[in-house]
Amino acid sequence: MYAADKDMKKIRDKFLNIIRIIREEIKGKKYSYYTGEKIKIKLNENEIATVDCSKISNYKNKVWDMIVSSTETTFTNKDVTDFLESLSITKLKSPAEKSNDFFGGTQDIVLETQDYRSGINQIMGFSCKSDIDAGATLFNASGDNTNFEYKVTGKISEKIMEEFNALVDSQGHTAVGKRMKFLRDKNLDVEFINPVGDIARENLITCCGTEMPKIIGGMLKYYFYECRGEKAYLPGL
Repeated sequence: MYAADKDMKKIRDKFLNIIRIIREEIKGKKYSYYTGEKIKIKLNENEIATVDCSKISNYKNKVWDMIVSSTETTFTNKDVTDFLESLSITKLKSPAEKSNDFFGGTQDIVLETQDYRSGINQIMGFSCKSDIDAGATLFNASGDNTNFEYKVTGKISEKIMEEFNALVDSQGHTAVGKRMKFLRDKNLDVEFINPVGDIARENLITCCGTEMPKIIGGMLKYYFYECRGEKAYLPGL
């Protein structure tokens, strides 16, 4: 598995060897797919089957051809489905039930990798993105996972907070724009604390560095508080 530059060009001298793919569609049944010319399939470390890598490659090409030629957003193919079921695969991605402690959690694929320079093995989860039809969405809103916590600063009272919390839109949802305008009118400010979800915070730090949560928090404040939720451009960019 190769690293890539900003233009998604392969960097040939930066890569990780893939030792196995790990899946747990049903809690307690952990399947491992060990790489090689012959793919060894193990259930809870007991070998249950082998399959030629070339056969998997042929089906991979078949699926790719269906993706690029399909005019529909969804499609099925019994031949491919039957083959995947023979590999004990009934879902394309890892389960999202993080609360159930399924192995893999919310990642699309979980791999055991080996650094060719150090020989160190790691189990790593990855989210799969593509731009086959359109640009990939890299940050999806999903409940508390993408909520951000702020502290209101300035001279505040219980009456002000009651008025603030009463501001909702026509559907009864939090009226963020109205609330930010209300705070500005009361000469109150907001100070970024942290992403509400630990997973979101960890992912931002892992992918982009320790300052990324603050950067996203600052961008949200700039858009909703400084620019009142209107189209905004950062000065000098």
